[in-house]
Amino acid sequence: MKTFKKITGVIILLLAFLLCFPAFYAFSIQLENCKKKFESGAVGAPGYAIGFFICFVLYALLIYFLIKLSIKLIRKKKNDNKAIEEIGMEE
Repeated sequence: MKTFKKITGVIILLLAFLLCFPAFYAFSIQLENCKKKFESGAVGAPGYAIGFFICFVLYALLIYFLIKLSIKLIRKKKNDNKAIEEIGMEE
């Protein structure tokens, strides 16, 4: 089960890194589209801009939580076991 968790964690981490590239690539393109809509005086420009930024933030949060989940799966749990001699001793 431990190896399955690690393999799944690596796959999710790889997926998250692959999702980062379109985000950085599309951000500049969509930002230019927002500027063009505002400059042309389009009626839906503020709504377009707000929708773009909300979707970008949600996409970034998705990537963040995927990375967080994958690191949690990859990292092994620490065992905080006490030695047998220490269990019976009073402090």
